[in-house]
Amino acid sequence: MSSKKITTKSGAEVVINPAPWADAKRLKAAIHSVLSRSNKLAGLSFSANLLSTLDLVFEVDSSPELEAALWPCLARCTRDKEGINEAMFDDVAVRADYYEIVFECIKVNYLPLAEGLFSVLGEQQAVEQAQDDTQK
Repeated sequence: MSSKKITTKSGAEVVINPAPWADAKRLKAAIHSVLSRSNKLAGLSFSANLLSTLDLVFEVDSSPELEAALWPCLARCTRDKEGINEAMFDDVAVRADYYEIVFECIKVNYLPLAEGLFSVLGEQQAVEQAQDDTQK
C-alpha cells in the first residue's frame, strides 16, 4: 500500500505512510492482544448498539500496549508537512485531528493484515463446513 493523503476536518493535510513491517506487526499484535482480553468483543456485532461499541473503542484506546505500538507508525506520517510526534498535540487546536489521524494510521497499517487473516479464516471455515456437510 502506498501513502494515503487526507485532509482532516480542521483542514490540515496529513500523509499516512505505511510503517515498516516490524512496526506494523507490533501494532497488529497490540490490537489482537487488547481485543483478545476484552469480554466486550464476544457480544459485538455489526448491529451492536453504540454504547457497547464505544466501550470497546475506549478499552482499545486506553491500552498502553497499543499506544506504544502506535507511535512508531505515527512517526512515519506528517501533518502539514511536519512529522507527527506527541509534542505536536500539545497544541490544543491540533488535538481535534488526533483520532482522525490515528484511525487512518491503523487502517493503513493494520487492515491489510486483518483482511488477509479474515480471508484465510473464512476459507478455513468454508472447508470445515463442507466437511461437516459431507459427514451428515
